Amino acid sequence: MPAGFFIGVPGTMLSLPDAQGALSMSDGPDVNLTTLLGGGRFASVAAGSRRAWKVDIPAMSPTEISNLSILLRAMPAPYAWLSVWATRVNVLTPDMSLFKTTYAGLTKGAIVECEGGIFTPSASSATGALAFLGAGIPVFPGMPVTGSFFARQSGASPVSVYVRFKDAAGVTFNSNAGSLAVIGTGPMQRITRSTIAPAGAVTAELLVQNASLVAAPALTYTATANEWGVGDGCLSSVVSGFEVTPTEIETDSPGDRLADVSFTVMEVG
Repeated sequence: MPAGFFIGVPGTMLSLPDAQGALSMSDGPDVNLTTLLGGGRFASVAAGSRRAWKVDIPAMSPTEISNLSILLRAMPAPYAWLSVWATRVNVLTPDMSLFKTTYAGLTKGAIVECEGGIFTPSASSATGALAFLGAGIPVFPGMPVTGSFFARQSGASPVSVYVRFKDAAGVTFNSNAGSLAVIGTGPMQRITRSTIAPAGAVTAELLVQNASLVAAPALTYTATANEWGVGDGCLSSVVSGFEVTPTEIETDSPGDRLADVSFTVMEVG
């Protein structure tokens, strides 16, 4: 599996060198403060927020820089942007993982307690219904993919988790399922499914069936389920401030032509 960051569109994702120590991300709603002459202060808070990542990658080779430059020049935005943190913790978007984005068959519910002391928004679904928790997540053939969520079942049938893949034409051609009986009234239990993205896979999607209540969905590029975290994937972004600063220029020494690259990824949509 490629390592590092990923940027591009499903089916044409570029792997960038791992620079997690040089990555910073800003998030949170936009707040405008107004201070009156009498000393009163009022705040207006935007309904949503858009994230931005400042990326600094040292010692990139000419080939690595060229591949990134060609992608940004030849492929129109918006781009999917997946940080190392997202691929290891939760590559779903924040809205998917917190049910701000809900699909048919799901109704957003209250905050619930899950195993491990997690308190997070939940969603309910109709008995026996098959519902999407996340879709359109870029993948690479041959890479490990693990889907998970916390749930409580409806009726006698155990809860099922599905990790499905689509090809470049958007056709679902591979589906992997797992199931677990999750009953009772205590903290919701986690159900996971790990698989390998097959040849021809371009995107993955996560689905749930037979859950009366579901919470904390996650998809990772790992062979097992990791500790849950809010989704950090970004499926729509633009790039600005692309800068290349040469650090080593040796005309006769292969491998000694390197440059530091910096740019900003801004979430849009």
